Amino acid sequence: MDITPSETVGRAAIKQGPLFFFLIALCLVSFFSATLQAQGDYQIGKEDVLEIIVWGHNDLHRTMPVSLEGMISFPLIGEVQAAGASASSLGKAIAAKLGDGLIVDPQVTVTVKEYKSQRVFLMGEVKNPGTYAVTRENNILYVLSQAGGPTKDAGEEVVIIRPGRPVDRALTIEEAERHREQIIKVNLKDALAGDKKNNIPIRDGDSIVVPQMSYFFVTGEVRSPGRYNLERGTTVLTAISTGGGLTPKAAANRTQLTREQNGRKVEIRTDMEALVMPGDTIVVPQIPSFFVMGEVKSPGKYNLDPGTTVLMAISIGGGLTPKAAPNRTRITREQEGKKVEIQTSLEALVMPDDTIIVPESFW
Repeated sequence: MDITPSETVGRAAIKQGPLFFFLIALCLVSFFSATLQAQGDYQIGKEDVLEIIVWGHNDLHRTMPVSLEGMISFPLIGEVQAAGASASSLGKAIAAKLGDGLIVDPQVTVTVKEYKSQRVFLMGEVKNPGTYAVTRENNILYVLSQAGGPTKDAGEEVVIIRPGRPVDRALTIEEAERHREQIIKVNLKDALAGDKKNNIPIRDGDSIVVPQMSYFFVTGEVRSPGRYNLERGTTVLTAISTGGGLTPKAAANRTQLTREQNGRKVEIRTDMEALVMPGDTIVVPQIPSFFVMGEVKSPGKYNLDPGTTVLMAISIGGGLTPKAAPNRTRITREQEGKKVEIQTSLEALVMPDDTIIVPESFW
């Protein structure tokens, strides 16, 4: 007849006495303590499969499912409520019943062998969205790893919808807001960095939404205009750098943000240290310019500095030729979508895209 390891330990204990048995039991309890601790505060549910060990009583070793009523039926003590209890608390409850005149100082361990009762729903930017069982590793990072992890387009924030009622499907954020369900937001980047506050436990019925990363646009005088993922703490300067940096024609000090406010797009003058918000468009304009033509020595296009007058513009264009009639100088300027000619003085300010025309003298 084969002798099991448990029987060998039992016979040795009888030969060696109570102290030997105590030491063996202490070693066995230590061996299983990590498993018990790992199961933590997992709440046992209906149809979960449990393994129950009563140390020193091999005949009471059982592997059994929790009934649809949330109960288990254990030898000597009958039915015990299992659903809603943790493995450690159920072990204590069974030990208390066995210790009530049946076994002296019973040592009982309960472990969940199969997780079948609880599930969560993963949606959004994960590699394998779907329904997953709640196990002893019941935190957000473990569940995400079960789904293959977040995609490269995943945002930094994860939304957990925690319904206050039983659900059999995933809930959207819109449904959660409409029914006033609990919505929890955690920072995925911080959780991955080891922040326990953001690696929160998940519960049966949770819907976990991993949104797409927010983005911004950068246009105008940058080397690589386009759409880019928005990371936390991105400034206008960082965004421009992400877009390849400024071109030689860029007027960085005139950079603007286009941002949606109260349902409409508005333009905002900004500085390089301002934070970029989701959906922002950063517009880097070209350095404003003007044209000077006619009786000047170097007609052409020039950069426009603030405060430039007509006289200064003519000077920038090389000054007047001997044939110039400066008192008849005029400006061609766009007004209300069309070009108009304006008689001007030499002290008038030049506007962006103005064309200054110095005519020839009649004499």
